[in-house]
Amino acid sequence: MVASPTTCCGSAGVLQIEAMAQLAGICMLDPEAEKKDQFFFGGIENCRWRKPVIPGDTLVRSGPAVPPTADHGPQAQDASVGLDEVHRAGLQLLLQ
Repeated sequence: MVASPTTCCGSAGVLQIEAMAQLAGICMLDPEAEKKDQFFFGGIENCRWRKPVIPGDTLVRSGPAVPPTADHGPQAQDASVGLDEVHRAGLQLLLQ
């Protein structure tokens, strides 16, 4: 599981999803691999916002780390503020 805290200042939903996609893509990168150093966002599924995020909140994103051998696939991620889950989404990514 990977977790990434971010201080949020009025983060709109699209910015939260962008941050989740970046974290998921970074987790897919293999530092020893040649040529596969770019990831592309393929889509989003089952995105649910549970609570609003307000300026000053610190989001903690978490989800399972994808093995470096995977070059595509879904990733589920959660975001929470403190102990409260604020949103959850399934992302599709492709590594090239």
